[in-house]
Amino acid sequence: MKRKVALVLLCAMMLCALPVFAAGNTVTAVIPDYTWELEYQEVDYARSLYPPINYKDVTYFPMTWDYCRLLSLTSTWIEGEGLFIAYTGIPYDRSELPTYPAASNSRRVTAVLPSYPVYINGKAIDNAREEYPLLNFRGVTYFPMTWRFAHEEFNWNTDWSQTQRRFSIHAGIDSSVSTVLEPYAQNDEGAYFVRMIYESVPIEGAENSFTVRDRTEFFRLSFTGVGLGSAQYIWDGEADPAAYEAWSKGQRPLGEEGLEVVNTITYTDESIPAPYTPFVAAASVVLDGKQIDIGEGIVITKALRGADGAAYVNALRYTGWKGETYPNYELYRAAADGTVTRLDERFSDYASMKLIGAAGGSLYLKCQTGAKLPDRVMQISAYNDGFFTYDPATGALARLTRYLYTDSEIVSPDGHIYGVINWKNALERVF
Repeated sequence: MKRKVALVLLCAMMLCALPVFAAGNTVTAVIPDYTWELEYQEVDYARSLYPPINYKDVTYFPMTWDYCRLLSLTSTWIEGEGLFIAYTGIPYDRSELPTYPAASNSRRVTAVLPSYPVYINGKAIDNAREEYPLLNFRGVTYFPMTWRFAHEEFNWNTDWSQTQRRFSIHAGIDSSVSTVLEPYAQNDEGAYFVRMIYESVPIEGAENSFTVRDRTEFFRLSFTGVGLGSAQYIWDGEADPAAYEAWSKGQRPLGEEGLEVVNTITYTDESIPAPYTPFVAAASVVLDGKQIDIGEGIVITKALRGADGAAYVNALRYTGWKGETYPNYELYRAAADGTVTRLDERFSDYASMKLIGAAGGSLYLKCQTGAKLPDRVMQISAYNDGFFTYDPATGALARLTRYLYTDSEIVSPDGHIYGVINWKNALERVF
């Protein structure tokens, strides 16, 4: 059922002759009688307070907080501002489905066209222009399970079985091919990417499969010669072979001119085999020839020089196992006089502040609610989190856009953000 309205559910008794917008901004919908499956578990919704509903021959899904979380979304309602929903990529516990109070459901029900704003992955929905508008039933926003919402915005795999009369929704798009796109170099002219394409190969006589790298492709995102605020994708083979070779060997450059990163690990008891070998980790930067210690128990992932001449440093904290770190990005400022300040602790809303680049004298950050230690479960707010600039002169954050899932990010010299989204096999302009 690819590239169609996802998974139109046929109901002979649907209200095809009724107008889309009934008087009083209400519409009549139908509670379906087919089987509904979530995360491979059947949902008995016949008397549920929040059943799926069917409108204009399309299934509508109730976006309750628990259902969103079950299917890797985060949702936030802000009184006076609206509903904010974003894909997180976080595999929440799906062992038990949410349950809701019982209700007396008739075959036909009345839903309301919501008058409040709704934002999906940082974008406002213009409901008046939607062919299948968002609905509100019993105080909950319902989304149509079209290809656009289910597949392209939420990363859900949906399926309709006519023979079994079953509609199913699962988090994560099923595919035998997956891609990983990563930037391996960047300069004022452009950014260079490698795309690694993997394929699942079935094991003969078994239900399992193994993953192999099928091929590797290269392209460049050009920042020059295409006009302000735009960029051009150029498929030109290995645009920077030397940089790719260094990156593939783990020698990714982390600093810039006059700024060097030093990450060290010292094993304290070699008699204990890996990965249990005790170690002490330390990180420092060399700024204009002067070594400045950032801290112990961390590894620096990115460093750049700010407009004030100081070094701004991202670091991840080790859990105690070699190579294993907590997900929160810590943000430090190392001044030329050797003073080190931890900046992320100044912002109580964000436990993770990822340094993604600099332009126009400002730092560019991806700020997230973050994970509480030591459980490492990342929390994300579709309303508070997002992309920001940080002014080194004033220490102020300025929001650019609300939260959008990205695997990695590039900031162009003119201050635009491009994000890699691997599940979509895409590089998209975020801001």
